[in-house]
Amino acid sequence: MKFFLLALLSSSYAFAQGTSFVWERDQKRPEKGQCYQVDTETLGEKFRTKVDLIACKPKETHYLFVPTKSSCYEVDSETNGKGYIKKEKIKFCRPDKTVKEVHSFNKKTGCFEVDVQTKGQHFHKKINDKLCKEKISSTAPTFFYWKYKKEGTGECYKEIKSNGDSVNLKVKDEQCRPKKYQYRFVRKNETSGSCIEEDINDQRFYSKKTKIEYCKPKDTVFIYYKERNRKYGKCYEVDIETKGNVYINIVEDTECVPE
Repeated sequence: MKFFLLALLSSSYAFAQGTSFVWERDQKRPEKGQCYQVDTETLGEKFRTKVDLIACKPKETHYLFVPTKSSCYEVDSETNGKGYIKKEKIKFCRPDKTVKEVHSFNKKTGCFEVDVQTKGQHFHKKINDKLCKEKISSTAPTFFYWKYKKEGTGECYKEIKSNGDSVNLKVKDEQCRPKKYQYRFVRKNETSGSCIEEDINDQRFYSKKTKIEYCKPKDTVFIYYKERNRKYGKCYEVDIETKGNVYINIVEDTECVPE
């Protein structure tokens, strides 16, 4: 048994001597890569297995911040990432001197911690907007505007001037509510609908889905409706005039109990 173990250890050692570690860059995502252990004779034809990236880490590396990804990477110093790259925690790319400012990077707008020299190209990190509260409040807004998506859906933004640039900061929807607005009921099908709070002139300026009760008219009636081939029905509160085109909302069955 002792001889067998020695022989096994010897053969494993010999096998390890006949392999090397090769790092391969991802062709579709150049900011990623993978490390492989391969046989030195055929460089992977006879043997190839995926191993931890640390096995391919070169002796000389440094940290590189990629602004288009808002991410920090450890890269080989010789090729600056072509021979080795590994995503790391953003703290490793943080310079000694930073400031907190309002910026917009990679579809995110608000308060960022940025490097002093380039204002975000060498380092930026999204942080809580409260940390830029003084800068935001002291900057006079150009205007509030509603980014319309579709009927009943959108987002409110505040355009502000920061560091000579205009940035758009997402704020609460209520800040885009116009002085004159209306509630409009939109019927979806025979038994349901939604209530839209919108600009009285053009819904593209403001259109937000709200509580259906806000569209409820003064005069309503309860009706019990059962679809064809269904055993049970449901109780609905509808407007008296159109019986559902102006308002319809499902309610408790007790409202439809015959007297």
